[in-house]
Amino acid sequence: MPLDKWTIIDIITCFFNIICFNVIGSITEEQITDRSQKQVLDYYVIAVVIVGWMRFFAYFLIIQFISKLLMTLIRMITDTLSFLFIAVCYMLLASTVFMMLFASPTKAQREALELKGEESTGVSNYDSYFYAMRTVFDGMLAVYSYEIQEEYGISYSIFTVTHVFIINIFLLNYLVAILSMVYNEMHERGEFSFKSNKYMFIEKYKIAMEDKTGYAQLVIYPPPLNFFSLFIMPFTLSKGNMLRMSSGYQKFIYWVENFFFSIAFLFYEFLFLPFIYLKVFYNVIKLSSWDNLMIVFFIWLIAGPFFLLFNIVVDFYNFMKILCDMDEDEEMVKEREREDFKQDKIVIYNEMIDVMKGIRHIKIRHFMDEERKRRRKKGIHDVVTLEDV
Repeated sequence: MPLDKWTIIDIITCFFNIICFNVIGSITEEQITDRSQKQVLDYYVIAVVIVGWMRFFAYFLIIQFISKLLMTLIRMITDTLSFLFIAVCYMLLASTVFMMLFASPTKAQREALELKGEESTGVSNYDSYFYAMRTVFDGMLAVYSYEIQEEYGISYSIFTVTHVFIINIFLLNYLVAILSMVYNEMHERGEFSFKSNKYMFIEKYKIAMEDKTGYAQLVIYPPPLNFFSLFIMPFTLSKGNMLRMSSGYQKFIYWVENFFFSIAFLFYEFLFLPFIYLKVFYNVIKLSSWDNLMIVFFIWLIAGPFFLLFNIVVDFYNFMKILCDMDEDEEMVKEREREDFKQDKIVIYNEMIDVMKGIRHIKIRHFMDEERKRRRKKGIHDVVTLEDV
């Protein structure tokens, strides 16, 4: 099985959940009551929940419209990492400057100033590096204040205005421009990304379906049906035994699934039984003449329920007959496989055409941009057309 993104997420989820069950199952009452230890456990459970939701959202990558949005979001995050590094470095620098200049004095410093008869000055938001970072980050969101002691009023205002201009007007708009560029690019390439994910997901199970020795039965069934694969695990060491057991296992799963379909079929038939009975009463009254109305009415009144029950038995018999017809004619199976193969080729060829059209469109855009740059260097400002490219 290929080690694709879904397999990697499944392995990580399995690893986290196994540890979580063992850790959470062995905690004591003292650990729960201890705030620090409980907080560590809470963070670990949060990590398990996040990984579990990642596994859930990973399967949306094969749904066309959601896949485009998810791939665009992932691309935005990866393309902004270098910008985030620059922004974090600037915030570290700004936090250091503001903390050094405008932090309020410590207790020892305040006592020393009181002995000298001087008033302590500063801003409590810069008392620690964490609060300084948070205040600098608030400035990026245009949440700031000029309130400070009078002697620092001018310098604090100058530094605050400079900081807000750099981080709110310059860096924040720079981030918006990067995200806008990524969105426009993924709007064109999103279809190709979706088809790539779909191909990898299909290939993951196509490899298992091509197996002729019965080992495919271990991976093709979804939960909770895959629980029953434990019963054929001991036979995996021998290909002959695995082939025989997988055939019986396949039939067992087939009837387990269709047992619930049979119950649903009967429930559906009995659910509409009263409505059909009353509908026939209405048709009898509507279509019968006055001379035979009472005869037909009493015949349906007495024989109607038995007739409907008989039809339910006949329907259920035909339904079970269809389910039991598992061994289809070999020639019919081959013919259907040939038709499916033709349809698959048509779908694949159409998708290849769409991909080539997308690549051609991207190349044309690239050549038009290059031609436009070349003309600007020469001082030509004409509009670039497809004929020029």
